[in-house]
Amino acid sequence: MVEKKRDKYIYGYIYMKVNNHKAYIVKRSILVTLDTYNKFNEDVYKIPFMGNDKRKSPAYYRDIKSFLIHLICNCYLYSKNSNNKRYTRYSPFPSKLGKEKLPQVFKQKKYLGYDRALELLEKSGIIRIKSYNHGNHLCRQFALSKMHLKKWFGISKKSYMNREERFIHLNASKIGINRHIWTQKKLINEITRGRKKTKHSIRHVSRNTMNYMSSVYNDMGLLLVNVDKLFSFKPRSNIEQLHKTMLIQHLIDRGSEVINDSPLVVGYSPEYKVANIGTRSFEKGGGFQFLKSKLKWHVFEGYNYDIKSSQLVILKNEFKENNIKCKRLKKITKKNVMNLFNVSDKVAKMLIYSLIFSMGHVRITRKSEVFKGLSKYYSYKNTVRLLKKWKKYVRPIKESLNKLVDIYISNAKKRVDRGISICNAVGHTYLIKNTKVMIKVRGKILAHMIQGIESRAIYETILNNPNICGSIEHDGVVSSDPINWVHPYLKLKLKHSNNFKIN
Repeated sequence: MVEKKRDKYIYGYIYMKVNNHKAYIVKRSILVTLDTYNKFNEDVYKIPFMGNDKRKSPAYYRDIKSFLIHLICNCYLYSKNSNNKRYTRYSPFPSKLGKEKLPQVFKQKKYLGYDRALELLEKSGIIRIKSYNHGNHLCRQFALSKMHLKKWFGISKKSYMNREERFIHLNASKIGINRHIWTQKKLINEITRGRKKTKHSIRHVSRNTMNYMSSVYNDMGLLLVNVDKLFSFKPRSNIEQLHKTMLIQHLIDRGSEVINDSPLVVGYSPEYKVANIGTRSFEKGGGFQFLKSKLKWHVFEGYNYDIKSSQLVILKNEFKENNIKCKRLKKITKKNVMNLFNVSDKVAKMLIYSLIFSMGHVRITRKSEVFKGLSKYYSYKNTVRLLKKWKKYVRPIKESLNKLVDIYISNAKKRVDRGISICNAVGHTYLIKNTKVMIKVRGKILAHMIQGIESRAIYETILNNPNICGSIEHDGVVSSDPINWVHPYLKLKLKHSNNFKIN
C-alpha cells in the first residue's frame, strides 16, 4: 500500500482503495540482464504445478512471475534495506486484490482444482509470509529471500540498476525471447514510431468545464524531450533510475515524432485527467509531470515557467476582493517565515502550504502530512517545537480563512435534494451534500477555489499561446518557445531553459 502522494508516480498500476490507502500491483516489468532473466526463470519453474491439465500451467507461472516482480520492486529495488540477514522488508498485499489479479497464487484449491502457488513459494524459500492481523486490520505481508535476490541481481542493487546491458523485460515469455531483448537502437525505434491520439479524461466534470478543457488541450503543442540526454543520464539513486526507465517506457507507450536528428529530440503529447477538486490537470500514466526534478529539467528542451508564490498571492488577493482584513497574512512571505523561524526555503514553503489548505489548523501529530514532511529535516522534539510556534503565529489567520469560506458557501448555488454546489474559476462545481460543513470539507472548498484560480491562469496562458505549451505543471508550464503572459496580479518567472535550435 502506498500513500496518496506516491500513487501517481510509482512505477506500477494503482488499482483500488483499501482502508483509505491505495493497493496496487506492478504491471509493467523491470529491465534486467540476460543472466538475471535466466536465473529468475530457473527458480520460478522449480515451483511445481500440481494440476492434471497442463494447459493451465502458463497462466500459473505467469501469475507467479507477476507476484514476484511486484515484490522485487516494493521489497528490494525501490525499498530501503532491512536489518534482517535473510529477508527483505515486508510489503503488504490484500487478499482481495490477489484473488482478483493473481488467482493462481492466491485463490484456494477448491476454486482452482489444484494447489495454489502461495504456500509452494514459501516452501521453496523465495518468500516469507507474515500472517493476517484481524485485530489491527492488517492484511498479509510478504518478504523476499536475500539469498535468491543475490543470485538474481548480485550484491549491489545500485550498481546493478546502472548497468547498461539491461535490455530484457523480466516478465517476457521464454518463447521468442529475442523479440523481447531491447537494445538502445530498438528502444529508439519504438519511441519514434509516431504519436498516438490523445485521450484526456474530462467526462467527469461539468459540461461547461468539459468544453473549456477540450479547447485548452486542443491548443497545446508538443512536449520536447532530448532522447540522447535521457539515455546518457546517470541516476544518483534508485528512484531516479526508476523514473528514467519509466520515462522511456512512457515515450514508447505514447509514441512521438522526431523534431531533430542530432541531438535526437522528440515531441510527444501528454494525456491529462482533470482533478475533481481544484480542476488541476494530472498527466495520465505517470509521465513527464511526475519525474524527479534533476532528470526532468535535464532532458526537456524549451522553457519552464512557474508562477511566483501562486497560492499565497491568490489567497491574499481573495481577502482583498472580499474585504477581509488580516494583517498577519500580509506578513507571511517565504523570506519572512525563513527569518522568523530560522528554517530553510523548503521548510518555509511546507509551512505556508499547510496553512492554506488546513484552514489554519495545525495538528501536532505524527499522522499529519506537515509533521511527516518536517520529520525529514528535524527530530521529533524539534518538529513539535516548531509546529507549536507556527500554530501560535498563524492563529489570527484562522478566523479570516473561515470568513472567506463562508463567503464561498453563501455564493453557492442550491440544488434540489442535492445540497449546494460551489463553482470555481474554471467553471467546475464542488458539491456539498451536508448542511453542516466540517473543517475537512472547508479545507477542500478553499483548495477548490484557490487552485481553480491558479489553474485558470495556466489554462488562459495555453489559449493565448496556441501550439506552444507542451506540459502543464500545476503552477507553471513547459513550452517550446517563450510565452506571452497576461494576468492582473500573478507574476511569472523563468526557472529553466534549454535553448534548443533545430539543425
